[in-house]
Amino acid sequence: MDLSSIRVISSALMLAVPMAAYGADEGRIPDEFEVTSGLGVATLNSGVGGTDSFTSITVNPAGVTKPKSYVVHGAFHWPTAGRDYYQLGVVDATMSPVSAGFSYTSSTEEYRYPVDGSADISPYDSPVSRRVSLALAQEFESVSIGIGGTYVEAKPSLDSVAYKQGEQHLKGVGLNIGLLGSVAPGWTVGASVQNLANKRISDFAPRTFRIGTAYQFSQLFTGNIDLRQRDRVSGFETNAGTIGGTIERGMDKAERMVIVSGTFQIQDYLKLLGSYGGSLTDDRSSLAGGVALNSKNFSLAYTASRPYLKLPTAHQAVTLNIEMAM
Repeated sequence: MDLSSIRVISSALMLAVPMAAYGADEGRIPDEFEVTSGLGVATLNSGVGGTDSFTSITVNPAGVTKPKSYVVHGAFHWPTAGRDYYQLGVVDATMSPVSAGFSYTSSTEEYRYPVDGSADISPYDSPVSRRVSLALAQEFESVSIGIGGTYVEAKPSLDSVAYKQGEQHLKGVGLNIGLLGSVAPGWTVGASVQNLANKRISDFAPRTFRIGTAYQFSQLFTGNIDLRQRDRVSGFETNAGTIGGTIERGMDKAERMVIVSGTFQIQDYLKLLGSYGGSLTDDRSSLAGGVALNSKNFSLAYTASRPYLKLPTAHQAVTLNIEMAM
């Protein structure tokens, strides 16, 4: 594949994805509730059995042990509804024996409550002011163990007890725990739980259980299969099930979704990412993808996803992700 072909692929993605992504929005949870990273957008936030180190901070803290490098990440998200937001972070796996990861998510604007008749305020914006995640992990031969937490600051929902009691801000911490093990060369399995003990911030950091596996078929292709169970997001997700009739069953129980994702190394400098998710508990299905330009110490990725295939107007944030390894 020559340079002109790469330019054609990149240009097509950059032209096609935003046109689809910036349509009218109705009936889904805010993008930021599910997005773990810029690359996580393209893989539907999967990869508990092995993914990039920045996504691992929240998906599976045990995964920050690989690769053995110091990596700086940055991502900017342009959602189809609500405020733009950004993510910054660093993962240091060069320390011995503990690896560490840190990520910070915040918006470029202050959140405002939706008001009837106000066209510039989306009812599907995320009320989260900032989200800070920390992960610590240690590798023991073929098994890595990780632990971390996510601190959330948000404005309470209008129908919540906290808002009715006059609280202006909610603050809380969720606990994250993960395991990652090697079964055979190129084959890993993992399990994690995200946002345990999250009662105060459950509307903004839903409890999530993950189990999955990753297999590197060659130097060019890696595949992942994840099973994710996520608690419902009160208020927002109820709307997703009623507006347009996109979700017709299963709203009274946690969502269980199977996600298949993969990365394809086309050339030393070009990687394609893609994923598909199907819910086992409701009528939701999801599709995502992206393209990344890679060098030894630098990566630039452009990603997008459609989290509700049956709702054509609902698209995920278009995302630009930058990664530098040192």
